Amino acid sequence: MDMLEELYDELADRGITFAMARVKQDLYAQLKRSPLLQKITEERIYLTLHTMIVGFKSRQ
Repeated sequence: MDMLEELYDELADRGITFAMARVKQDLYAQLKRSPLLQKITEERIYLTLHTMIVGFKSRQ
């Protein structure tokens, strides 16, 4: 979680949106217990890569 949070912070500093796709249940459980999920927000967690691409395209 620490490494993911560092990556999130570094990308955020550069103005890059951090999102995740195909998150396995055990990783999602860890995310729920960490403050990182509040930073990412659940709307940036996608079931598939395709839904993530569609979601980001629709934001433009």
